[in-house]
Amino acid sequence: MAIAARAPADAPAPPRVRVTGLDLARSIAILGMFYAHFGGSVSWESGSWQDDIVRFTDGRAMPLFVVLSGCGLAFLLVRARRPWREVVGRAILLLLVGLAFESTQRAAVILQYYAVFFVAAVPLRRLATKWLLPAAATVVALGAIAQLYLLERFPDPYEFVGETEVVGELRLLRHPLALASSLFVNGVYPFFPTFAFVLVGMWIARHDLGSSRFRRRLVVVGALVAALGYGVGWSTQSIRLEPFEYSELEWAMIDADSYGLSLSEYADTELGLTANSTSELTDRLAVEFGETPETIEAAVAGTYVPELEDEPAAEWWLLDQSGHSNMPAWMLAASGLSAAVIGLALFLADRARRLTSPFVALGQLALTAYVAHLALFRWPLRNWPWGFEPTEGVALVLGGWLAVAAAAWAWRLRFRHGPLEAVVRAAGRAASWSIPASSDPTAPSSGPPPAPERDPRITRF
Repeated sequence: MAIAARAPADAPAPPRVRVTGLDLARSIAILGMFYAHFGGSVSWESGSWQDDIVRFTDGRAMPLFVVLSGCGLAFLLVRARRPWREVVGRAILLLLVGLAFESTQRAAVILQYYAVFFVAAVPLRRLATKWLLPAAATVVALGAIAQLYLLERFPDPYEFVGETEVVGELRLLRHPLALASSLFVNGVYPFFPTFAFVLVGMWIARHDLGSSRFRRRLVVVGALVAALGYGVGWSTQSIRLEPFEYSELEWAMIDADSYGLSLSEYADTELGLTANSTSELTDRLAVEFGETPETIEAAVAGTYVPELEDEPAAEWWLLDQSGHSNMPAWMLAASGLSAAVIGLALFLADRARRLTSPFVALGQLALTAYVAHLALFRWPLRNWPWGFEPTEGVALVLGGWLAVAAAAWAWRLRFRHGPLEAVVRAAGRAASWSIPASSDPTAPSSGPPPAPERDPRITRF
């Protein structure tokens, strides 16, 4: 007999109507993701104001996405008849799709990490609301310890980068320890500390999202928390970065080395993704890093090596607010900013329904839009001749976002779910089917259980 998930006693029942403000916030996250991924590619002008926008969006869109996924998970776990089965069914599909796309294009993929987040959220579905934020703080603390002191103790997933006979990172399925290490500790979006964003989203969803008072709290408190996190980080940035007055080329070499790669291996990867010849790649990297082609050739050949200076004490890095640093200052600031954006989106979606309807539709097709943009990076845009001016780059990204929103709006006029959202739902439902025990082996299967009344706000990824 199936046991339905029970919400904590202090959690309000989910509303019966879709909270379109969450979809609008998801659409805003998509805009940030587009700019973080495409904005850095459309211009070769190093040091332009567009670089500042790219740096701002990078590290802020992802937290908003994951916080929103926590909101959706909270609704899903209340409504699901068999939460473990349904979530695991979705998680397996996301894991496979995420690994298949990873390392096939220049954008990092988060879907395989979502698979872990989803499964980890199931046993926390009955955790009292008051404990969700302390649990998030604990995850952040464990993540900081792992990032600062324990990374070298875990297997390096990048050591298998040369195994190219399978699609993307599916090769890691043959190396479970390296896969677990990537998903939990040393990947791009590791469980420790990224899962804290999911817990923040679950905490938000446990409140009355229709309450104007709670929305104002999200905006005001979220903005204050963001200001605290970013303020502490910016005010101490010179202490952390003063010993590292390197050129962009030297930073690239240091980053490559942190992943166990040489600049030559980095160049080989870039050659396969964005250039047609070695000379074209050299010219492109020279423009990107502001160096001469001769310097790039020397760096690739290994004859140009930066001299590393002593780093400041590790504790100073706890205050690193830069995007994807995985440090407490960034986690705090990004969580606060995400909460503020969600609060504003909840207000705006209710007060400007017609104006925001295309963007709400885009938020409802977020998974489809995300995978489609990965596919664009992998195929049609793989060798696109970038080189636009910053203003043109902004126009292209905004125009693309508006076009995708219009397409999503047209799709939702005819279909209830996006194409990939429907596939993920089907995977969850298929995993939750059960066949009742029967002494008659010829007795027909009961098929899927009757679908319970579901909250239509469930996040689809």
